[in-house]
Amino acid sequence: MNISKLWEEYGGELNGYLRKTARNSSDAEDITSEVFLRALKNQVLLDGMTNQQCRLWLYTTAKRIVIDQARRKRLNSRVQLIPDQVEDDLSGVAVSQVIGLLPDELQDIFVMRYFSDMDSTQIGQQLGLSPATVRTHLRKARKLLQNYWNSHSGGTM
Repeated sequence: MNISKLWEEYGGELNGYLRKTARNSSDAEDITSEVFLRALKNQVLLDGMTNQQCRLWLYTTAKRIVIDQARRKRLNSRVQLIPDQVEDDLSGVAVSQVIGLLPDELQDIFVMRYFSDMDSTQIGQQLGLSPATVRTHLRKARKLLQNYWNSHSGGTM
């Protein structure tokens, strides 16, 4: 489907949806622009889709951009907050360094749970995961952290 046609049909609708989802109208406009920039890059893929499939692709892409931005903001704020929280507590610094060794998805979920006090339902809603999947990721993160800590400290957590 032609990108200008997609813009005419879904640009305003998508922007309206993003105004409700994003923190402000400027972010919504930026995300809308990014979605259509990606649509332009993937025009060959979109050409083979129906109107409804294109609409779904646009909304899915928008949702992924919103999630990616939220992750980036959380990671940036975490990097800035951890030193203030732990100040001279070297064990806190060690823990934050070990957390940094987790895969990105596990890292995000772990920080959201234990540093932002979010429950598995809230985390799942924010990341588009079921609460059960969030709990599974948390178990995996705790196990990886415990294994790393035990192998490098010679003790237990």
